[in-house]
Amino acid sequence: MNARSPFLTLLILGLTGLGNHLRAQDSPQPPPGETLSITPVQLFESLSRETKPLWRQQYRTKIERIVTNREKASLALGAVMTDLSLAMMARDGQQIRNLVQDEEALEKLLGVADKMRNFRQRYLTTADANEWPTLGRLIEKAQDRQEELLINQRDAPLASLVNIGRWLRCWQICTSVVIAKKLPDHELAIGSPQLLGEISAVAGKIAEPDSNRQLRFLSRKLTALVKLWQPHDPSQPLPDRLQPTQEILDELIGQLVQDEPKASAPASAQPR
Repeated sequence: MNARSPFLTLLILGLTGLGNHLRAQDSPQPPPGETLSITPVQLFESLSRETKPLWRQQYRTKIERIVTNREKASLALGAVMTDLSLAMMARDGQQIRNLVQDEEALEKLLGVADKMRNFRQRYLTTADANEWPTLGRLIEKAQDRQEELLINQRDAPLASLVNIGRWLRCWQICTSVVIAKKLPDHELAIGSPQLLGEISAVAGKIAEPDSNRQLRFLSRKLTALVKLWQPHDPSQPLPDRLQPTQEILDELIGQLVQDEPKASAPASAQPR
């Protein structure tokens, strides 16, 4: 089997989905080297089958619309797209309206706002009609389109960062729910260690030695997460992974998406 580059793997991860792989416990695992794909919406749905998450408690108190560089704008846009999926799960039309404004502001910074206008308008009409599953699929298609537009304007690293931002925010939400509900399946916090490894590999490729400090920080923290979720010795007690995972994700969101100081509180909080 031909090796797949980390960047192409991430594109495939964003553009394809094996929606049933978390739904059936006896589903076959992929051969070595193949990616087990899932989207944030599918991971949220998996959590909903295990418990009744209080989705609105996971809203962020603030969302930055003015960021210091295009790399942070890309991460922030990815996080907003996951926040849209979160609002869809909460069936919250007003929050969808709030987030559409945030999405538009960040897309303007990245030069793709005009070409994404139709998607933003369709979010609103679909939410107004209470067509929530349709809205979930529409948000995922919009994410694919954002990445396609960035690649077409020769901003492929930014397209990867949008996807990474999606997953950082998704993992932050899911980890918070798994901890709050004391769910026994801890991997629902991250989807799978393989997924985490794929995202970390792409971040490492972007964070070249001459890249900015923020990208190196991102790669370093994702590497720490990968190590945290490595297979453990079954003869030893299961290590506490959830709390350290939450702390790392809160730090990443706080510093790379929220522009918060290092000692900031977690980004997940009550609705704004």
